[in-house]
Amino acid sequence: MSRRYDRLYSFLNNDDINCKQPTVDLAMRLFCRSDREWRSAREQFTSQSPLIKRKIIQLYLPPNSTARSLLSKAMCLNDKAVNYMLNEDVPIEKLIPKPRTRK
Repeated sequence: MSRRYDRLYSFLNNDDINCKQPTVDLAMRLFCRSDREWRSAREQFTSQSPLIKRKIIQLYLPPNSTARSLLSKAMCLNDKAVNYMLNEDVPIEKLIPKPRTRK
C-alpha cells in the first residue's frame, strides 16, 4: 500500500494516530448523500457482498486502533484489482476468480 496519502487519510478520518488508511466510514461519508443511501451502502461491506466475498476489497482493523466497529475498519484493494485499474491490458477475468462448482 502506498504511504503517499497517509496524512490525507489521517486528516479525513479525523485521527492523526491510528487511521492512515481509507475507512468504511470515510467511503460512506464521501459517497452517500442521504440516510437511505447510507443504509444501502452498509450492505456492500458485509461478508456476503461480492466485493468482500471475492476479496477484491479487504477490511481490517488498523494497527493500534481501539475501535471495533464496521465503520472503523480500514479498506484495502487487492493487488489484482489495483493492477487491473492501472493497466488497460489486463482482462477483467483475471481479477474475478471463477465461481467454485459444487459437487
